[in-house]
Amino acid sequence: MKNQKENRENSEITHEGILEFGGITVPCFVLKDGTRIISGRGIQEALKIREKPEEGGKRGGYILPTFLQSKALKPFVDGKLEMAKLNPRKCYRGGI
Repeated sequence: MKNQKENRENSEITHEGILEFGGITVPCFVLKDGTRIISGRGIQEALKIREKPEEGGKRGGYILPTFLQSKALKPFVDGKLEMAKLNPRKCYRGGI
């Protein structure tokens, strides 16, 4: 139980901002443990990646890794992306 509470506390957002890429904006965060996070849902919205309604709508950016690994995008995606961490992490704005 202590470990779960500690993980939640370390996932508290301490700073928020916006990254701008050629007129597209994506929310970003810094967590209490110093981890920097780019919003998966924000990237999905910027890229207009829509989830199928039958799959339950928005899932918080969880479809992004699958989208980026598609064979159709392979020629356009830098090989470094494969090494990048695309692991979703839940973050909290206080109120622990």
